[in-house]
Amino acid sequence: MRLECGGVPRSVKSIQNYIDGNFVRGKQDFADVNPADGSVIAHVSEADQYLVDAAVRAARKALRGGWGRLTVRERAARRDEAEAKRKLEHPRKPFTLGSHQSVAELQLSPDEKYAIATVVEASGARNTTVPQWITDSAYTEDSSGRSNVGDTQAHTRLAVFDTASGEMKWVDHGQYVAPAASQPAPPTSNAEQGEHPHAAEPPEREVEFAMPVWSEDGSKAALLGRSADNKDRWIFALDPASGKTRVLAHDHD
Repeated sequence: MRLECGGVPRSVKSIQNYIDGNFVRGKQDFADVNPADGSVIAHVSEADQYLVDAAVRAARKALRGGWGRLTVRERAARRDEAEAKRKLEHPRKPFTLGSHQSVAELQLSPDEKYAIATVVEASGARNTTVPQWITDSAYTEDSSGRSNVGDTQAHTRLAVFDTASGEMKWVDHGQYVAPAASQPAPPTSNAEQGEHPHAAEPPEREVEFAMPVWSEDGSKAALLGRSADNKDRWIFALDPASGKTRVLAHDHD
């Protein structure tokens, strides 16, 4: 499974040297640092003199051999053929994160058939800065607290990946906002056009999930759910193949 981000990379990658058709790791790695925030983007395998010489020898060998006699179109066809073969042998689909999304937690099921990811969508809310008056340095130091209660909070969703195919499904809690009794939902179709009016589907409730708890063989999973307004809590049974849930217990405040 491969995780990609539309903006700044959220996971640390490992980059090796590609020599003569193979990825080769050097004797040591160095960190590739994002200058914007100082975070580590990737660990890059350093190429020493021997790896550089091997790469030059492989390039000269390819240029003097059959590859060097191919036209640009023939090389492109070879590349497309190799890519098609790679996708056939490794059919896992990549999962692309949005620019404001990140993966906060990953979990592998006991039978290794499914990977669970907590995907966080940032809200842009600022964390409160809390001054610490009593410190070892004898100077006032700042620590980061949580965002204000009235701010729009970050939204999290739970994704289930099939480790064999890379197919992803969002966990569906099946909970919807109950319509107010005094405000019936408006129709979604125009009766004057001969269509039968029907009530609009109520909006889905925002539910935060904890990571699942699995049986030892990985055949059963249960997880806790909490509504964003803190009015309801659930214990769900999870079907990882479909991402569907079933309520086992419900507590309403």
